[in-house]
Amino acid sequence: MARLHSQVYILKMDIVHIITSLESGGAQGALFRLVKQTSHKVTHQVICLRGDEKYSTPLRDLGIQVHTLDMPKGKITLSGLTKLFKLLRKSDRKSTVIQTWLYHADLVGGVAARMLRHRNIIWGIRNTKIDKDARTTFLVAKLCAVLSSVVPRATISCSSTAAAYHKHLGYRGTMHIIPNGYQTNDLIISDSMRQKIRSELGIKDNFVLGFVARWDPLKDHENLLRAVNILSQKKNSIRLLLVGTGCDKNNDQLATLIHETNLIDQVLLLGERSDIAAIMNALDLHVLSSKTEAFPNVLAEAMACGTPCVTTNVGDAADIVSDIGWIVEPESPERLAAGIQKAVSILQNPTIKKAKSNQGRKWIQDNYSMEKMADTFIDVWTEVQRLTV
Repeated sequence: MARLHSQVYILKMDIVHIITSLESGGAQGALFRLVKQTSHKVTHQVICLRGDEKYSTPLRDLGIQVHTLDMPKGKITLSGLTKLFKLLRKSDRKSTVIQTWLYHADLVGGVAARMLRHRNIIWGIRNTKIDKDARTTFLVAKLCAVLSSVVPRATISCSSTAAAYHKHLGYRGTMHIIPNGYQTNDLIISDSMRQKIRSELGIKDNFVLGFVARWDPLKDHENLLRAVNILSQKKNSIRLLLVGTGCDKNNDQLATLIHETNLIDQVLLLGERSDIAAIMNALDLHVLSSKTEAFPNVLAEAMACGTPCVTTNVGDAADIVSDIGWIVEPESPERLAAGIQKAVSILQNPTIKKAKSNQGRKWIQDNYSMEKMADTFIDVWTEVQRLTV
């Protein structure tokens, strides 16, 4: 794509974002950061297929209009569609760009906008693999593949791996790859944060691992727990923090896994937290154990806070950690344990640990800045808008 000057616009630019949900997730976080970064340049509004969720209030606090269609998860309602059509009819077809996020919003939002003769439609995709049990999601993605040459003017993928997967799935048309970006002023290296969280949790001299991710089969917490079980048999003094929605004492499945792997005294369940930078600083090593990812935000967030990472080789994870971290194959507790053991051994050296910490932060600042992500989105929006003039 020929790079455009993102400060020059053909017309006043209004962006209508349509997203499946505003719950905690990578797409939702990317949308929030993007709107926050660009709201002084373009006008945004957000339409959520479901109801008010985690990011609704923060978006409204930025002065962004947030509309909810109140559709149940995985279902389309007549009242929701009626409201969607009413909202889209208010948008000028020349100046407005319809930016959708996630499969259901791509399909519902894209088709609705197209029926109202909007042409400035851009889809957003993020998956590198669809869980075999998620049959409805797979069918929606396949239907999107069929419509990809007639509904959107372009598709944006957050990772090269996701783009390749969707092309194989049958997606056609122009596809842009825009990696996620981060405002590292909010993600810092802080010894005071580290000491505060460790004191709060009663952690003293242990080497602390962590995994910040919602409870989901694709995150493969079982892989991580079995890997830590292998390490614990070698008398390693390790504590493991699990942070994210569903990673709490109310999760019976997780509790059973922890009991089966004999890690009751080593695992701390923190549930969903808002102080992720502080959590990252409290860790000695962040471990991502997923079966599949597109562009795992958590790796970049950890590295921006100076926390080295071990990750399974999923999505663009290897590109994110580069040679600063450690990469292992997914769905193998033995290989994950070996990768963690190697990292722990190396990071016992304070000089190497500090060098890894600083190197990781600089890598994220240089390669995954929020400014770079925002400018590239504006370039794509501008290019699509130009086609209507």
